[in-house]
Amino acid sequence: MTRDDAALVWSLRIEMLADVPMFFGEHLADAVARPYAAWRGRVAAAAEGDGMAQFVAEVDGQVVATATGRDEGGGRTYIGAVYIARPHRGGGLLKALMDAIGEWSAAAGRTTLTLTVTSTNHKAQIAYRRIGFTETGVRKPHALSRHLARVEMLRAG
Repeated sequence: MTRDDAALVWSLRIEMLADVPMFFGEHLADAVARPYAAWRGRVAAAAEGDGMAQFVAEVDGQVVATATGRDEGGGRTYIGAVYIARPHRGGGLLKALMDAIGEWSAAAGRTTLTLTVTSTNHKAQIAYRRIGFTETGVRKPHALSRHLARVEMLRAG
């Protein structure tokens, strides 16, 4: 991905917030209100930095999935903003994205992948377990609701 992909990333972010608004810690209205320059800067940082990278998956020339990895320190990479468009779920894109982040992370010397999943998103928790993630037992506050939590999961190696 390059800094020129900001429009693709922005449209996918809007889609994901409209599709499953409680899973990403940001309100759709806030994302829409953010200046385009901020999106472009975010994409540039992910495309050009060593500490963060955004991965996308395309099907028939259309971006249909995304995930971002960020250096969390201590040999860990935090994975966030994972989204796969509804028609493409269950087809292996999640594993492909996690494996790509895992390779990027390992090349930087980080051996553990961590992420959080909204406590009510059981389908995602199952999908992550299928590709080697396990729950750590840690629960974190949810950014949009005090009635929800984020379940921490990790995958080593």
